[in-house]
Amino acid sequence: MIESLRQSIITWVDPEKLHITLHFFGDVDESEVAHITELHKKAASVIRPFEIDYERTGFFGQGRQPKIIWFGFQSSGELDLLHGSLVKELEAGGYHSDRKNFHPHLTLGRVKNMKDTDHFRKCLDRINQQKSHSSFRIKTFMLIKSILKQSGPEYTTLEEFKLR
Repeated sequence: MIESLRQSIITWVDPEKLHITLHFFGDVDESEVAHITELHKKAASVIRPFEIDYERTGFFGQGRQPKIIWFGFQSSGELDLLHGSLVKELEAGGYHSDRKNFHPHLTLGRVKNMKDTDHFRKCLDRINQQKSHSSFRIKTFMLIKSILKQSGPEYTTLEEFKLR
């Protein structure tokens, strides 16, 4: 059973690079970073620290072929407030939201080749049926610069924002 997953080609994300994306900017000129930082500070100033809870593990992909394996979180009023506060400040500052629907998740791995998708789905079903409770305390969020390299993304924290 596990052997069929081992035969699949999955590139796992380095645990130190796991993150939830609140907003993706794309290419931004260095001259804009100070303005973006101020908008993030405003968003952080109105939200208190909060907990988020694990919901399930799943995947994105076309049809039955997984491409991205993710760890998802339950809809959280506080996380939605943080996201909404950030979107509001960024839109007021001239930066439009990159997404219509916010689906908080951690990307765990990228699938290059899945040998047995049915077995993979059964494994996810078992994981999701166990429903172990995991929660995470959110006290800060960060503005991160991402440079995509051949070896994978390289992240640099530009600023960390403490919640109120």
